[in-house]
Amino acid sequence: VQFKILDSFRYPVKDYLLFKKLIKAGFSKRRKTIKNALLGSGLGLDAKQIEEILNQAEIPLTTRAEELELEKWVKLADLIKD
Repeated sequence: VQFKILDSFRYPVKDYLLFKKLIKAGFSKRRKTIKNALLGSGLGLDAKQIEEILNQAEIPLTTRAEELELEKWVKLADLIKD
């Protein structure tokens, strides 16, 4: 197995600190859907905002954190940032 270190991020993110908070929030509550995990995450989003962002990212509301690919996490962080 070989690892290649990239010169830049494969999926550039607008706000890296927000991205890290989002990932932590998504995985902090086991067996929760991404919507429910983000609700009590301290990101300052209400249920309606989370649903709108998930819909914009084309992520079903019943998705769990472990089901998302890295590209979707970046998209979520960028949508929250905007």
